[in-house]
This record gives sequence, structure tokens and C-alpha cells, in this order.
Amino acid sequence: GLRFLVHQAANYRIDTGYIFLAGQSEGGMTAMNVAYMNQPEANLLLPGAFADLGPIDSAGNNFFEPFSLKGIFNWCGAIADTGIIQNDTPIPLLSIHGLLDSVMPVELGTYLNCQNANNPYPVMYGPKSIYQRMKNQGICSEANYDANGEHCFFPSLEPNIYIPAKFTC
Repeated sequence: GLRFLVHQAANYRIDTGYIFLAGQSEGGMTAMNVAYMNQPEANLLLPGAFADLGPIDSAGNNFFEPFSLKGIFNWCGAIADTGIIQNDTPIPLLSIHGLLDSVMPVELGTYLNCQNANNPYPVMYGPKSIYQRMKNQGICSEANYDANGEHCFFPSLEPNIYIPAKFTC
């Protein structure tokens, strides 16, 4: 989708120098993976996916126009490995997360807070771990938490005002 939009930038009046990705829950995970993951990391984290799906920079089309990401908005998402965040891709990140989230961990934990030996859920790194990694790599990052927030629900942050205000800053 993103490469198609960049290819059609003139038709849709898209400034390819100012692309932001935003995602909620798994969408936040996807946005962060698009921004920070490269093919060798994908091969390590997702063995066999290359054979089934092809390279991460290809989605069934041959569009390869250049573009850069200006920022990422992670709304209650997590990632499988903070090691994918390197200072050679210094894309700023804004994260918003509820401290009572039982789906995605705030710091480090299993997806859905589920530990089942017969069907193990992956360990995920939430915004506290991501923020620390970005700080250590010297990449601009901000993480905001709602003490009463659950998964993608932030009652004390007034989402209709707070989230757009933070995102547009």
C-alpha cells in the first residue's frame, strides 16, 4: 500500500518527504516494523516468511520510488525485538499506552498476557522498553501513559483532544 501511494504521489498530491505512519495495537506493531525492520532482521524474527511471502520491501508490485518516513505514532502497540531499532534509522516515535493493558505489554511480556506451554505466545516489548532503546540509540521518542488506560482506551487522556494534539506536535 505505501509503495503504491508513493508511486501515485503526483496523482494524490502526496509529499513523499513527509510521510507519517500511525497504527493502533497490531497496526502500531506494523508501523514500527515498517520503520525499523530490515530484511536480515525479518529473516531472524520470522523464519520461513521470506519463502512464503517474499521480501519485506515487495508486496506484489514493482514500485521502488524513494521516500522517507518522518515519524511513527504507536497507539497501544508493541514489537517482538527492540534490537531492530538502530540509530541508522532515526525515525521519531510517539507512543501512547494504557498501564492496565492486558493485550500488549507496557514494558515486557507475552502477547495477551498469556503463557501457555502448549501454544506459547510471543514475548513482546511495549513502549517503556521501546522508549529506553530509542533513548539509548539517540533517537527522538516520547511515550505517554494513562494510569487507568486499558488496551487502546485512555479515559484520563481525553483521546479526542489529547491524541490529535500530541500527534500533530
